[in-house]
Amino acid sequence: MIEARVSAIITAYNSEAFIAEAIQSILDQSRVVDEIVVVDDGSTDTTRQVVAEFADQGIKFIQQQNSGAGAARNKGIRETSGEFIAFLDADDIWLENKTRLQVNYLLAHPEAALVSGFARWWNVAKNTVRISGRLLKNRKTLRREILVHNVLGNPSMVMLRRSALAETGLFNEKIRWGQDWELWQRLVTRFDAAVIPEPLTIYR
Repeated sequence: MIEARVSAIITAYNSEAFIAEAIQSILDQSRVVDEIVVVDDGSTDTTRQVVAEFADQGIKFIQQQNSGAGAARNKGIRETSGEFIAFLDADDIWLENKTRLQVNYLLAHPEAALVSGFARWWNVAKNTVRISGRLLKNRKTLRREILVHNVLGNPSMVMLRRSALAETGLFNEKIRWGQDWELWQRLVTRFDAAVIPEPLTIYR
């Protein structure tokens, strides 16, 4: 089976309490990623210093003026080179088999531009966890449902193909909220997408 390079992009904003755990969850993947970039969206806390503790493990750190999550993800996309791109918001966590399962799916399904998964939603205040996610019946149903609900989930749950972005464009930086949902809509108008029916991330 042909292998493909995977780029992991962490977006952070005042994430000193969470960023180390996010980075470690990528380093602990059963299928190692090929590059990790942290894009700091103008933090004013010690996020940079925490990331620096991982410098000997090849973590690249980029800081920009506060421009929003969409701009931060686009910066990460431009600064990486892997054909497969996976995102992680700094307050979320990847479960250890996320990259392995998603890489295997995309390699086996060249028609799919994007693959998501289920998530464990962790309510930190109440210390409760629930499983979130839904299976997609077919592409036609997906195209209809995604206009009403973000059935593919947030960026931390997703892995996508760089080549697909060349056709659809990147995140719309003018949209402050829901940039991911809007990009998923553009992607599924041209390509297939799927959801792996097991938790791949912890959404905090």
